[in-house]
Amino acid sequence: MEELENILNNEDDLSQDQLKKYLSGEAGPDDIFAVERGMVESEFIDDAVEGLQAFSSESKLEHFVDEINKNLGIQLQERKQKKEKRKIKNLLWGIIAVIVILSIAIICFMVIRMLKERDVQKTSVQIPGNYMSANRKAPEIIL
Repeated sequence: MEELENILNNEDDLSQDQLKKYLSGEAGPDDIFAVERGMVESEFIDDAVEGLQAFSSESKLEHFVDEINKNLGIQLQERKQKKEKRKIKNLLWGIIAVIVILSIAIICFMVIRMLKERDVQKTSVQIPGNYMSANRKAPEIIL
């Protein structure tokens, strides 16, 4: 939860204390330079400073920051819980079910194929050599 309290965690970024000192006018020249350089390099920091300047009192600012951190923590927890719900809990059973279904399908295919081959062998009739004698015509095919 500690990482949620300060969203400006990177080493190169500014801390909340630096921003507060800059806005209250208590920052030293190094801090002023760091904040202004950060504002030039990052639109996020520039927007943050502009937004913080809009607050009239320190207590409102602290309350607002605490509320944002609380809501952010709640949102992240909800996302994490939703992600956990979406996970397939018993993946092994799913894999086993797929394997069983595929095995049944393959066996059914082989059985049907064997039955068709047996039917073809039973119905195949040897055509005698004199079937097409001179007296008979070949059957006509009408389309």
